[in-house]
Amino acid sequence: MNFLSHSIVLPPHSADLTQVGSALPDLWPMVVPRPLPALVLRALDASQDPHCAELRLGIAHHMQADSVFHSHPDFEGRVDWLARQLREHWPGLQHASTYAHVLVEMLLDRWLMERDARPLDTYYQAFSPQNLAFAAEHAVVEPEVAPHLLAVLERFAGLQFLRGYTQAEGLAQRFLGLTRRLPWPWEWLPSLQDELIENIDAWHERLGPHSGELIESVRAGVEARVAEASSRRVRA
Repeated sequence: MNFLSHSIVLPPHSADLTQVGSALPDLWPMVVPRPLPALVLRALDASQDPHCAELRLGIAHHMQADSVFHSHPDFEGRVDWLARQLREHWPGLQHASTYAHVLVEMLLDRWLMERDARPLDTYYQAFSPQNLAFAAEHAVVEPEVAPHLLAVLERFAGLQFLRGYTQAEGLAQRFLGLTRRLPWPWEWLPSLQDELIENIDAWHERLGPHSGELIESVRAGVEARVAEASSRRVRA
């Protein structure tokens, strides 16, 4: 899932730090080229600070939501369909499913914004300087990483690039930026970007139906997993 989607499926009235935590797993690779380490969750677990628990909830919920989302038949069907579109436009394209995966998630965020613009404003309000400083200090196990994490968080909060998803140009530009490290045939630029812009709206229209059901299914799936885990702890 993309950033706003992760926020939407959080428990109702989640704390601002939980919203920030829900973004951290996707922002972490911009800090260091590896997934957010499990040691971060353990350190937050060990803390007595209730704000650490709020931050941890967002991180853990993101991971659970991704697990549910990526195994959902609707998501898999969207990726398969969009990968075929990409191959038709760019024959011989390698890793089309990887690119389709990213684009499906971005288009789902776009669908949410078109449905109601207000949650995006609320989402960005959670990224206050105070919350960013707290996250940068407590979501690391190596203190030297904290300034780098803070810089990434501040850039994310300042650019607010999600707002650009509502325009084909903005979404295409961000998509290409995210996939720049992957083996797109970059010699096709700028025709590559132009063709993406020409097709994004049609792809978005094709994938829009049943997006609400997909979001709610993910929400329910995470809730079921959390309830099951809680039940196991009680039995233990």
